[in-house]
Amino acid sequence: MSRKVLEIRNLSVNRGTAVFVLGRNGAGKSSLLSFLGGHVSVPDARIFWKGKGLMPVSDRLIPGFHEIAMVKQNPDLSPFLRVEEELLKTVRHLPEALRLKKLKEMIRLCHLKELLSQKTGNLSGGEKRRVALAQALVLDTELILLDEPFSDLDSENRLLFYPILLRAMQEKQVGFIVVSHNGEDAKWLADEIWTLVSGKIREKMKRTESGFQPRKAITARLLGWQNILPSKNLVVSNDAITDTTGWIHIPPQSIFVNQEGNVSLGLFELIRKWEQDSTTFCLWLNARNQSLISEGILSDIGVNGNCELTASSDHLVVLE
Repeated sequence: MSRKVLEIRNLSVNRGTAVFVLGRNGAGKSSLLSFLGGHVSVPDARIFWKGKGLMPVSDRLIPGFHEIAMVKQNPDLSPFLRVEEELLKTVRHLPEALRLKKLKEMIRLCHLKELLSQKTGNLSGGEKRRVALAQALVLDTELILLDEPFSDLDSENRLLFYPILLRAMQEKQVGFIVVSHNGEDAKWLADEIWTLVSGKIREKMKRTESGFQPRKAITARLLGWQNILPSKNLVVSNDAITDTTGWIHIPPQSIFVNQEGNVSLGLFELIRKWEQDSTTFCLWLNARNQSLISEGILSDIGVNGNCELTASSDHLVVLE
């Protein structure tokens, strides 16, 4: 029995930009990359490159497109070759002078100088992805697909990956499509964000148009927004909020404890308090296992006590 995995009318990506495709596990992100990378055939679907249709995957002897490169989450590298040898494999067909020039450029761009003598089988996941990215960039590919490039990276290596992508966009005008289930990286790197839900694009946002202010609750969650509750759980005196059906985002700084407010959030139990940058934050939980984070000095509130939380509707964001 066949099942429709993707249902997308059309997508386009410009050179020198990064598009992040956000979605939960099973949303269809990997299937989308496999299709765009020329590894999966989709009936009645076509890929156009600079206005010209590419040969369907079903008609190709070798999967993939010359115009589009894919960097997998676990790149296929020869484990017994040194990094320098692995890179040389990619450019061995070029004249020597051009080959050395391109290698030098990619080693600089992808921060690989310290790894050249190491065998690829001994590299970490993030290091392998940098080598695979260098292999894609060295061939002057204009569109590169990245499958979860930031997964399992520590903070240091994550911040190392950022400038690599930004320089590639600026210096080489490379376009990127990045799939991820974590929107934190998209805030720094993306020019566009697409939210994928059950194989469909539910929301598109451009940095220049919306500043990544989502309309959908699923997008807000993937971007790391806190304090999203169903509107039906709130008691609100503001008619504009009361009439909504969907979700409400409640900024941490707008939450009050046992004080006047025109939005009643209900009874919550204080689970934890912590200090960050001279500010106190509190984590709350109610009987529905819904959590909230509040910001402010709440020294009179003890842990393991139920409190009535309220909020001001002036700062609430209505989501679909």
